[in-house]
Amino acid sequence: MATLKHVYCFQVGSEDCFKIGLTKNTPKKRARELATGSPSKLTERRVEATEYPRALERRIHTLLSAKRAENGEFFRATWQEVETAFNNALEFVRESQPLVAAANKMRAQKPTPTVAEPTDEIRGAYRELRMARCERQLLDDRIELLESKIQMAIGRNSGLAGIASWEWVDNWQFDTSAFKKEEPDKYEELYEKYKRNSGARRFVLEKVDLTDKG
Repeated sequence: MATLKHVYCFQVGSEDCFKIGLTKNTPKKRARELATGSPSKLTERRVEATEYPRALERRIHTLLSAKRAENGEFFRATWQEVETAFNNALEFVRESQPLVAAANKMRAQKPTPTVAEPTDEIRGAYRELRMARCERQLLDDRIELLESKIQMAIGRNSGLAGIASWEWVDNWQFDTSAFKKEEPDKYEELYEKYKRNSGARRFVLEKVDLTDKG
């Protein structure tokens, strides 16, 4: 059984302000660590022991993203909003993460040549997935538009105060094409010596007509 870690929620003083995070230590020890840098008392409001702490923390943070404070570490929300986010995230993670973990293991196994027949439940999941991918594409297009607007406002500057930064990051890569052209013998020798098979199963949806013909 996997070691359980904790996702905690501490309230800052008596305000509608909460610190939500994960820890491998006890929540009380984490509270003592955070208290050294906080002028306000931290009160433990909720703690969840889970096998999937990062997934749970990420889901809660996403649900409360509109309530995130400027420093990024705290959320300015009501306790009801925080508790609702915890409950929704827990329900989703408990359903999704065992399936995700099982699918990741299955991805590394070579399949048999047989093709299974889908159940009605899986046909429904297929339709939902097709629609979700369409919605994601529309959302990705919207995000690209908004990011481009902000990037053009930044221009040749390194950022916009209180909005975003747009810094230069070097990304050095080995030019395998040039190396192969200039040192073909060495390339073949080194390739054979260091090649590794990192293959995995590729998931592709069939293109099925979803229109209602009834």
